[in-house]
Amino acid sequence: MREGEYCDCPSKMYDDVSAKQCKDCKYECAECVNGYECTDCIDSRDPEDIPTCGCVDGKYLSEQDCFDCEWPCLHCTSNALDCSKCVGDENEKWSRVLGSCYCPAEYYDDGESDNCQPCAYRCITCINTASECETCAESRTPKPECDCVDGYYDDGVNAVCPPCGYKCDTCEDSAFHCNICKSNRITEPDCDCDPLGFYEQDENAEC
Repeated sequence: MREGEYCDCPSKMYDDVSAKQCKDCKYECAECVNGYECTDCIDSRDPEDIPTCGCVDGKYLSEQDCFDCEWPCLHCTSNALDCSKCVGDENEKWSRVLGSCYCPAEYYDDGESDNCQPCAYRCITCINTASECETCAESRTPKPECDCVDGYYDDGVNAVCPPCGYKCDTCEDSAFHCNICKSNRITEPDCDCDPLGFYEQDENAEC
Protein backbone atom coordinates (compact mmCIF):
# COMPACT_ATOMS: atom_id res chain seq x y z
CA MET A 1 0.00 0.00 0.00
CA ARG A 2 1.48 3.34 -1.03
CA GLU A 3 1.10 6.53 0.97
CA GLY A 4 0.91 10.30 0.52
CA GLU A 5 0.89 12.67 -2.42
CA TYR A 6 3.78 10.88 -4.15
CA CYS A 7 2.54 7.37 -3.44
CA ASP A 8 5.64 6.42 -1.45
CA CYS A 9 6.07 3.06 0.20
CA PRO A 10 5.33 3.06 3.95
CA SER A 11 7.97 2.60 6.66
CA LYS A 12 9.79 -0.75 6.65
CA MET A 13 8.97 -1.26 2.96
CA TYR A 14 10.81 -0.43 -0.27
CA ASP A 15 9.73 0.27 -3.83
CA ASP A 16 10.35 -2.71 -6.10
CA VAL A 17 10.25 -0.82 -9.38
CA SER A 18 10.31 -3.89 -11.60
CA ALA A 19 7.40 -5.46 -9.73
CA LYS A 20 5.66 -2.07 -9.36
CA GLN A 21 4.84 -2.75 -5.74
CA CYS A 22 6.04 -2.12 -2.21
CA LYS A 23 7.87 -5.01 -0.55
CA ASP A 24 8.96 -5.62 3.03
CA CYS A 25 12.41 -4.62 4.18
CA LYS A 26 14.26 -7.29 6.14
CA TYR A 27 13.37 -7.40 9.85
CA GLU A 28 16.29 -5.34 11.17
CA CYS A 29 15.71 -2.39 8.81
CA ALA A 30 13.59 0.62 9.79
CA GLU A 31 14.09 1.87 6.22
CA CYS A 32 15.73 0.18 3.23
CA VAL A 33 16.50 0.60 -0.48
CA ASN A 34 15.96 -3.05 -1.34
CA GLY A 35 15.36 -6.36 0.38
CA TYR A 36 18.81 -6.58 1.98
CA GLU A 37 20.31 -3.05 2.36
CA CYS A 38 19.13 -0.93 5.29
CA THR A 39 19.34 2.87 5.34
CA ASP A 40 18.11 3.01 8.96
CA CYS A 41 17.93 0.37 11.70
CA ILE A 42 15.26 -0.62 14.20
CA ASP A 43 15.94 0.47 17.79
CA SER A 44 17.44 -2.84 18.95
CA ARG A 45 20.15 -2.84 16.24
CA ASP A 46 23.40 -0.91 15.82
CA PRO A 47 22.56 2.41 14.10
CA GLU A 48 26.18 2.73 12.93
CA ASP A 49 26.09 -0.63 11.14
CA ILE A 50 24.57 0.50 7.83
CA PRO A 51 23.52 -1.30 5.63
CA THR A 52 23.65 -4.49 7.72
CA CYS A 53 22.06 -3.37 11.03
CA GLY A 54 23.68 -6.07 13.13
CA CYS A 55 23.68 -6.24 16.93
CA VAL A 56 25.72 -3.69 18.89
CA ASP A 57 28.95 -4.85 20.56
CA GLY A 58 28.20 -6.90 23.63
CA LYS A 59 25.17 -8.60 22.05
CA TYR A 60 24.59 -11.52 19.70
CA LEU A 61 21.82 -12.39 17.25
CA SER A 62 19.40 -15.25 17.90
CA GLU A 63 16.09 -15.66 16.03
CA GLN A 64 16.06 -11.99 14.96
CA ASP A 65 16.60 -10.63 18.49
CA CYS A 66 19.82 -9.39 20.10
CA PHE A 67 20.86 -10.84 23.46
CA ASP A 68 23.63 -9.86 25.87
CA CYS A 69 27.00 -11.60 25.65
CA GLU A 70 28.25 -12.99 28.95
CA TRP A 71 31.29 -11.49 30.68
CA PRO A 72 34.16 -11.71 29.79
CA CYS A 73 32.97 -11.59 26.15
CA LEU A 74 33.12 -8.15 24.61
CA HIS A 75 31.73 -9.37 21.30
CA CYS A 76 30.04 -12.74 20.71
CA THR A 77 28.47 -14.38 17.69
CA SER A 78 26.17 -17.41 17.86
CA ASN A 79 25.72 -17.59 21.64
CA ALA A 80 26.59 -15.71 24.81
CA LEU A 81 29.98 -17.41 25.21
CA ASP A 82 31.07 -17.77 21.56
CA CYS A 83 33.48 -14.87 21.84
CA SER A 84 35.17 -13.16 18.92
CA LYS A 85 36.55 -10.45 21.20
CA CYS A 86 37.32 -10.56 24.92
CA VAL A 87 37.64 -7.90 27.60
CA GLY A 88 41.15 -6.80 28.53
CA ASP A 89 44.39 -6.43 26.60
CA GLU A 90 44.90 -8.15 23.28
CA ASN A 91 47.98 -10.04 22.04
CA GLU A 92 49.69 -10.20 25.43
CA LYS A 93 50.77 -13.32 27.30
CA TRP A 94 48.02 -12.61 29.89
CA SER A 95 45.32 -11.99 27.24
CA ARG A 96 42.17 -14.11 27.27
CA VAL A 97 41.85 -16.83 24.62
CA LEU A 98 39.25 -16.17 21.92
CA GLY A 99 36.31 -18.57 21.82
CA SER A 100 35.34 -18.70 25.49
CA CYS A 101 37.75 -16.02 26.79
CA TYR A 102 39.41 -18.37 29.29
CA CYS A 103 42.82 -17.55 30.72
CA PRO A 104 45.98 -19.15 29.28
CA ALA A 105 48.33 -21.43 31.22
CA GLU A 106 50.10 -19.71 34.15
CA TYR A 107 47.24 -17.20 34.50
CA TYR A 108 43.81 -17.31 36.17
CA ASP A 109 40.50 -15.47 36.12
CA ASP A 110 39.78 -13.67 39.41
CA GLY A 111 36.20 -12.97 38.32
CA GLU A 112 36.67 -9.20 38.51
CA SER A 113 39.59 -8.01 36.41
CA ASP A 114 39.47 -7.67 32.63
CA ASN A 115 42.98 -9.12 32.30
CA CYS A 116 44.06 -12.57 33.50
CA GLN A 117 46.16 -12.59 36.67
CA PRO A 118 49.45 -14.51 37.06
CA CYS A 119 49.52 -17.80 38.95
CA ALA A 120 52.12 -18.34 41.64
CA TYR A 121 55.42 -19.50 40.13
CA ARG A 122 54.96 -23.06 41.41
CA CYS A 123 51.72 -23.57 39.41
CA ILE A 124 51.52 -24.49 35.73
CA THR A 125 47.81 -23.63 35.93
CA CYS A 126 45.74 -22.30 38.84
CA ILE A 127 42.13 -21.41 39.62
CA ASN A 128 40.43 -18.77 41.78
CA THR A 129 43.65 -17.55 43.42
CA ALA A 130 47.30 -17.35 42.42
CA SER A 131 48.36 -20.05 44.89
CA GLU A 132 45.52 -22.56 44.27
CA CYS A 133 47.38 -24.75 41.79
CA GLU A 134 45.41 -26.92 39.39
CA THR A 135 48.43 -28.52 37.73
CA CYS A 136 52.04 -28.68 38.90
CA ALA A 137 55.36 -29.14 37.13
CA GLU A 138 56.69 -32.74 36.88
CA SER A 139 59.32 -32.14 39.56
CA ARG A 140 56.67 -31.08 42.11
CA THR A 141 54.23 -32.95 44.35
CA PRO A 142 50.54 -33.14 43.34
CA LYS A 143 48.21 -30.14 43.62
CA PRO A 144 47.41 -27.99 45.41
CA GLU A 145 50.74 -27.72 47.31
CA CYS A 146 53.10 -28.29 44.38
CA ASP A 147 56.15 -28.66 46.62
CA CYS A 148 59.41 -29.91 45.16
CA VAL A 149 59.95 -33.67 45.34
CA ASP A 150 63.02 -35.17 47.04
CA GLY A 151 66.16 -34.52 45.08
CA TYR A 152 64.95 -31.12 43.87
CA TYR A 153 64.68 -27.71 45.50
CA ASP A 154 62.48 -24.63 45.23
CA ASP A 155 64.39 -21.65 43.85
CA GLY A 156 61.46 -19.31 44.48
CA VAL A 157 61.20 -18.38 40.80
CA ASN A 158 60.57 -21.30 38.46
CA ALA A 159 57.70 -23.77 38.16
CA VAL A 160 60.20 -26.56 37.40
CA CYS A 161 62.30 -27.43 40.45
CA PRO A 162 66.06 -27.53 39.77
CA PRO A 163 67.86 -30.73 40.85
CA CYS A 164 69.97 -30.90 43.98
CA GLY A 165 73.73 -31.10 43.55
CA TYR A 166 75.64 -34.36 43.43
CA LYS A 167 76.43 -34.17 47.17
CA CYS A 168 72.78 -34.09 48.32
CA ASP A 169 69.96 -36.61 48.59
CA THR A 170 67.69 -33.71 49.51
CA CYS A 171 68.38 -29.98 49.57
CA GLU A 172 66.73 -26.61 50.05
CA ASP A 173 67.23 -23.06 48.74
CA SER A 174 70.19 -24.04 46.56
CA ALA A 175 71.67 -27.12 44.88
CA PHE A 176 74.40 -27.61 47.49
CA HIS A 177 72.57 -26.67 50.69
CA CYS A 178 71.93 -30.29 51.68
CA ASN A 179 69.38 -31.55 54.17
CA ILE A 180 70.51 -35.16 53.71
CA CYS A 181 73.90 -36.16 52.33
CA LYS A 182 74.44 -38.71 49.58
CA SER A 183 76.34 -41.92 50.01
CA ASN A 184 79.20 -41.72 52.53
CA ARG A 185 79.37 -37.93 52.69
CA ILE A 186 79.15 -36.21 56.09
CA THR A 187 77.89 -33.08 57.83
CA GLU A 188 74.95 -31.26 56.36
CA PRO A 189 74.52 -28.80 54.75
CA ASP A 190 77.94 -29.00 53.02
CA CYS A 191 78.16 -32.80 52.81
CA ASP A 192 81.87 -32.93 52.13
CA CYS A 193 84.04 -36.04 52.19
CA ASP A 194 85.40 -37.16 55.54
CA PRO A 195 88.99 -35.86 55.56
CA LEU A 196 90.03 -38.92 57.49
CA GLY A 197 90.58 -41.38 54.70
CA PHE A 198 88.32 -40.04 51.91
CA TYR A 199 88.70 -37.60 49.03
CA GLU A 200 86.61 -35.95 46.31
CA GLN A 201 86.55 -37.77 42.98
CA ASP A 202 85.36 -35.32 40.32
CA GLU A 203 81.61 -34.88 40.87
CA ASN A 204 80.79 -38.35 42.14
CA ALA A 205 78.25 -38.76 44.92
CA GLU A 206 80.48 -41.25 46.69
CA CYS A 207 83.75 -40.17 48.27
